[in-house]
Amino acid sequence: MTAALTQFDDLWKALIPAEQARVVQLLVARVTVGEDGLDIDLRHDGLGALASLMTPAQENAA
Repeated sequence: MTAALTQFDDLWKALIPAEQARVVQLLVARVTVGEDGLDIDLRHDGLGALASLMTPAQENAA
């Protein structure tokens, strides 16, 4: 997971806007805007879901 996240910047630049939106939806549960600033609630399982998307699929051995 750490290796995948170190390459995140390059991956982000390669994504089309719809894919970037999907990544944000995986990571962010809610954004609350108030007079004092922003509160961003992250999804607990978001990083794991993102890491699984970034990890190449492995073929099952027969």
